[in-house]
Amino acid sequence: MSDDTLTLTLRTLDKSRHAQVTLPVDYTVEELIEASRHNWALPRDTDYVLRSERLGRQLGARDALGAVGVATGDVLEVVPLLEAGAAMPAGGRARGR
Repeated sequence: MSDDTLTLTLRTLDKSRHAQVTLPVDYTVEELIEASRHNWALPRDTDYVLRSERLGRQLGARDALGAVGVATGDVLEVVPLLEAGAAMPAGGRARGR
């Protein structure tokens, strides 16, 4: 490992897929999401964001990993964006009054 790379754990929100990866610090969030989508055959009709477990926030798509504070050893989650009003999963229940 060098100062120009980061080794981190990448996983899906449901933890069904995960990988340890070493990437350049200038690798963008957008590039990492696209690589995850391709390598894990994630649905193409769903948008995804990347969330840093340690930082406790979503990372901007155009941001470079090193520039937003991602560090070696971090865990990043690939999180699907769900739209309000979308169909509920089978067995799901509505909340409310």
